Amino acid sequence: MIRYLLIFILTVFVLFSGCSTTKFECLKNEIVGNLGAPFNTQFDELFPVIYNQYLFVLSNRLSKVDYDLFNIELNNLNSNFEKELPFPKNSRTTQFSIYHNKSRNIQEIYFSGLNRSAKRIHTDIFYAHSSGKGWSEPKSISEINSEHFEAYPSISDDGRFLFFCSDRPNNYGEIDLFISERVNDKWTNPQNLGAEINTKYSEITPFIFGDKLFFSSNGYSEDGYDIMVADFSNGSVANIRKLPLPFNSQWDEKSPFLLDNQLYFTSNRPNGCGGYDVYAFKYCMDAVLEINLIASDKLKDNYGKITITSNNEVLLNSKELNNPIVRIKLKPENSYNLSFSHPCMLDSVIKYNLFVPCSDSSVLKFVYDIQIPDVYEEFTFEEYQVPFFVTGYYLPNVRKNLETLRLKFSYNLIGNTDSTRYIENPGPIYDAYTNTVEKALNDAKDFIIHKINMLKGDCIRGNSKLEIKLIGYADPRPISPLARYDGPQIDDDELEFSVYRGAIIDNNQLSKLRAYFTADYIRKAILNEFGDIFPKDKIQWKIEGRGIDDSPSLANEYKRRVSISISIK
Repeated sequence: MIRYLLIFILTVFVLFSGCSTTKFECLKNEIVGNLGAPFNTQFDELFPVIYNQYLFVLSNRLSKVDYDLFNIELNNLNSNFEKELPFPKNSRTTQFSIYHNKSRNIQEIYFSGLNRSAKRIHTDIFYAHSSGKGWSEPKSISEINSEHFEAYPSISDDGRFLFFCSDRPNNYGEIDLFISERVNDKWTNPQNLGAEINTKYSEITPFIFGDKLFFSSNGYSEDGYDIMVADFSNGSVANIRKLPLPFNSQWDEKSPFLLDNQLYFTSNRPNGCGGYDVYAFKYCMDAVLEINLIASDKLKDNYGKITITSNNEVLLNSKELNNPIVRIKLKPENSYNLSFSHPCMLDSVIKYNLFVPCSDSSVLKFVYDIQIPDVYEEFTFEEYQVPFFVTGYYLPNVRKNLETLRLKFSYNLIGNTDSTRYIENPGPIYDAYTNTVEKALNDAKDFIIHKINMLKGDCIRGNSKLEIKLIGYADPRPISPLARYDGPQIDDDELEFSVYRGAIIDNNQLSKLRAYFTADYIRKAILNEFGDIFPKDKIQWKIEGRGIDDSPSLANEYKRRVSISISIK
């Protein structure tokens, strides 16, 4: 026969005693949260705990006086409550807490009961363990127990902290909450959680879940015992608050237990099955995501596609939107990834990362206003890491242009007067750049063609056009005031650019010439692919020179470059 006969003492029952009420038909009622039969009866059901898909309650359903621990399989509600328990025999376990100690590969159980071996019989906290072959003999935890009342243990998810309540001397109230930390497999001397959480009355039935400490107290309002919650971090509590309806009422609510976002507790509120019943409500409220899509009047009425994922689960999969407002429910304490694309946004994808916290008081609403941009995207040549132009020259460093420039120098057509000395005579090093430059220009051509092809679906509204802008830059090398443009006269209506031979050259004009000749090179390559079907009526070329590139991260030779941007105008 086990040494310890553990019986829950009358003191505990005084805290939970409920008067016998008129018997009601015991039906489950999700609106009011009552679990109904077979969980509840006309008698008392106390201390709900779920373990291994079984719901355990302490009930006097077999006797109006004696309380026994019952369990029922949650997935088999047609079964009856059983008294045979997978816990230490004769332990008469009441409220208990389980921890899976992975380092020792055992299950630990903590519970409270009468310690009859003590000089003065009182309630202590006990411990037993199981490695799968039955439970060990329960033992009183000497580091925690005293000669006074200790009950309602709850162990943290990581097994580090044990919470309980006690009426030991020097408390802040009648019964206070205490905490002990496990260090080197030993429990430290319990510490009172302090006046911040303990009142002059009673705080009982603590339950720790993650970073939330739930408990019941009759010291925070005049409504009897209420369920409270506090934020817990590294041994300290903060932000203590009373849960709202439907968790609390004008009656008593005790023994909170949270699992799968369902908060279980017992209450003697009216219109139940009788006495104290077990209730359950969703704890963290659902959140609402609202996305408002705002499109420019230059775009046609197409609201694009949106994808929402969470934990590798696709909640909304690239749905074709036909409404500028999207609403979807989100689960609390989950992370979500949102992405939005639009035909007129070209390859751009708008992305958001959202974490929905737990709210036990109100429905959270997250609102995102997504402004669909006027088709803006940029192509730069910086990644290719080569000079795109000879110093002082305006034609890109493709093989043909280098050969032509060298011929001019060989025939003394340039470089022998102040008007053209700003142009470098290209040495052999530039030959190593031509393949990269030609590839980059071909990539730029493909980039523009891809954008043009995306507009075949009539993305642009009315008379709006796709603007292709090339921006040229120069390095900071000074140019002589006598420098002149030595190339052919330009009068290009389509590219809206003109310059006469012999015009003054400075870095602003040089950067604009680079933009023009690069645009002309790419334009010809595009026309060669499109032929007569090129949509000239929807394309507008723009040339801009920005002079010296003052980017501190670029070497001077890489500042001789252009960039390309596309937008709707």
